[in-house]
Amino acid sequence: MAVKKTTKRNGHKSKNGNSLSLIKSSDIVNASCFIGFGVAIILISFLGRGNEPRNLILKEYAKERIVAEFPFSYESDILRQNKSELIQTKTPPIFNKLKNPQDDLIELIDQLNNLHASYEIKYSKNKETITLEDFINENIELNNDFPPININKIANLYKETSPKERSKLFDKCTKILNELYSVGIYNKKTASLLKTKHIILGLSHISKEAKDKLSPLDFDAALVALKISIDSEAKDNDQSKGLFNLYQYGLKPNLVFSEDETKIAVRDAIKAIEPELLDFQQGDTLIAPGQLITPLDIEKIKAYENLEDKRITDTFIFNELFLGRSFITGLLLLILYLFIRYGLKDNAKKRLILSVSATSIILHLFITRFVIESGELLLSNNESMLAILPNCIPIALAPILAAVLIGALPGILSALIVSILFCLGFDNSIDQLLVTFLPGIVGVYAAFNTRSRSKLLRACLLSGLTSALGYTILSIIAGNSIGFISQQIICSTSIGFLTGVIVVGLLSAFEQIFQVTTNITLLELTDFNHPILRRMQLDAPGTYHHSLMVANLSENAADAIGSDPLLCRVCCLFHDIGKLVKPEYFSENQRGMNPHDEKNPSMSALVIKAHVKEGVEMAKQEKLPKVIIDVIKQHHGNSLIKYFYHLAKKQRNTELINRENSSYKEDSKDNEMLNEATYRYDGPKPCFKESAIIFFADAVEATSRSLKKISQPAIEEMIDKIFESRIEDGQLDECPLTFKELNQIKNSFTRTLLNMLHSRVEYPTN
Repeated sequence: MAVKKTTKRNGHKSKNGNSLSLIKSSDIVNASCFIGFGVAIILISFLGRGNEPRNLILKEYAKERIVAEFPFSYESDILRQNKSELIQTKTPPIFNKLKNPQDDLIELIDQLNNLHASYEIKYSKNKETITLEDFINENIELNNDFPPININKIANLYKETSPKERSKLFDKCTKILNELYSVGIYNKKTASLLKTKHIILGLSHISKEAKDKLSPLDFDAALVALKISIDSEAKDNDQSKGLFNLYQYGLKPNLVFSEDETKIAVRDAIKAIEPELLDFQQGDTLIAPGQLITPLDIEKIKAYENLEDKRITDTFIFNELFLGRSFITGLLLLILYLFIRYGLKDNAKKRLILSVSATSIILHLFITRFVIESGELLLSNNESMLAILPNCIPIALAPILAAVLIGALPGILSALIVSILFCLGFDNSIDQLLVTFLPGIVGVYAAFNTRSRSKLLRACLLSGLTSALGYTILSIIAGNSIGFISQQIICSTSIGFLTGVIVVGLLSAFEQIFQVTTNITLLELTDFNHPILRRMQLDAPGTYHHSLMVANLSENAADAIGSDPLLCRVCCLFHDIGKLVKPEYFSENQRGMNPHDEKNPSMSALVIKAHVKEGVEMAKQEKLPKVIIDVIKQHHGNSLIKYFYHLAKKQRNTELINRENSSYKEDSKDNEMLNEATYRYDGPKPCFKESAIIFFADAVEATSRSLKKISQPAIEEMIDKIFESRIEDGQLDECPLTFKELNQIKNSFTRTLLNMLHSRVEYPTN
């Protein structure tokens, strides 16, 4: 039962004659906002979206059977690419033959013949003067790029053969060399372009038709063919070595690869390929359970899904898929509306809860849509990464934001909403619903009432680990590979940490926009090194001590009734900061002279009242949270400043008595009554439980200083008087406190005061 006066309530009703029209107007605004929220989540989640791609992973085994629900056909790019690669492999490279590659060898043979003839003429009678080998070495002229030859073997060849025999051998070897050149010789750099290699043995015994069918030779194979052919023509081993030593240097690669001509040939061959058309009938099995997924399977399912989306989404909005999802979302919103109407009916923070929850959910859905669209665009050719795209969504973002800002229940509700919307995009998958709802619940549980940003990061990381566990279990059941499961774990855990970073970054913005104060911010404000608190310790130590005592009283009382103890403590620390303007006018800071002695009661009351207004201004300058500003305004309500009011009444009565005993002529102003409003605070009255607790705690702590005897009955009597007078004065008319809670607050105040004001034994002086 709320503590409110009946007369006040009735008076309020009579004052607002148009309350019905105001209620109707408010309902219209609320309904419009709710419909706007519903439209926003439908458009963000589903507009322009088809069915999510089926989870097919290359080289993994299929989880389920996929059957064609309608006949379709498509041109296979993979089959065409395979044919293109086959044609590219089989199309022979084009080479151009060099002309006359043996010219250097012919020139060398002519030079050797001339030198041998000169030697025979000059030294035919006395060959001991110089050997043929030395003569050739002294007179031969070779090109710089010509490889060295063994002169001794060449000289032996000339010594052992007659000119006629030698000429015949040279003709045969030259013919062998020309035959090798006619087949074609390529170097090692060109070898990778030719897939078939043949070593020709004994060219002299191969027919012309066989030679024409031979493939080009690499240089090593040509050397072997040259050696075998020369061996078959020479009469002995020494002669063969001499001939081979001479003719091997006439053997050079004569094929030059033509890249441009080869590319043209390959391109023309690929252009001639006909499209590979694949046809499927209704009822055909596209993918069988346990089937190993190949690139062709993925291409086939993509083609099927594209045609499926075109059949469903003939128009941008009025299509079967979008309307079906919108209908289910509408049912979800209807349930949400009923919960808001009846579950949050008496909640004073109803509007705040709805605003924060709606904004968090819309932001969450926008990020989810952005991640999905970007992932599908960037990873369209990477099936394994597309399969883990659900792990890259910060699924606990909205639940954790709502839990930190407005409570656990809105956080759980946000988790349910985003999970249902997420699973609708995945073909109503119950697996996706469970595996996304659970991390949200864990995140809400871990983040609710957290008091530090590091613990908030830990809560988000815990939700990421929960998501990783859920997806891991599903992947194990589906038989996915260890590599894929590892990718899921890494992505889910990383996104959990990233969610924490995003939440911490958004927290300050949400607090500013919605005027919400989280426990994290409150705990930061309890730092006694805060500039205002430090100034209070130095300039108004009595007020600072008073604030600490009020904080202890309020914190214990809030805990007793299930309210917010931390909020009470922080608000108490700052509730009297307005006294810093003129600290000497407040008794707790006075040391000797009292400046009120020189002022009349009305002026003193104005100075006392001013500390509320000045406290509000200081709080705004320091950008303190709105809830602290509200407590500063409400911590005295519009209660009476009794000391100066009674002092003014006493002075007034004394003046009237003195006038009656004198011949003083009355003036009309002297008959005026004492204006009580001058001695009342400007208010407003306490509007929420924490503010009311501080309102009573402030009065109780101040009054307790005047107690002559510290005992439980004395303290209880003092507290009862304060509560009764404040309630009779109507100070709780706008506060939702119940009588039960008031009794609990009284009991808490009594226990705390007894502990604070306990007496000690007297210590001996000597």
